[in-house]
Amino acid sequence: MPRFVIDTGDIDMSKEDVMLLQSDLQSTTLGHIAKLGYEKPWVTKFPRHWYGIILHPDLQGIPGLEEDIGKRLELGR
Repeated sequence: MPRFVIDTGDIDMSKEDVMLLQSDLQSTTLGHIAKLGYEKPWVTKFPRHWYGIILHPDLQGIPGLEEDIGKRLELGR
């Protein structure tokens, strides 16, 4: 499964603008996945510690994936 990351860097945004951008990106992602018509349901997770969305085919894979992505985000700072 491809991974997409969007880093807005040092663009100054209000909290409201950040939340709106996150909402738009999540909506776009979920809409596109729905159009692909996968028969298997996907588990959706909206992480608390960073902005984004995780889609995974099973619930057991989410915690490890979220931890791995979080560590990678910390390394990039």
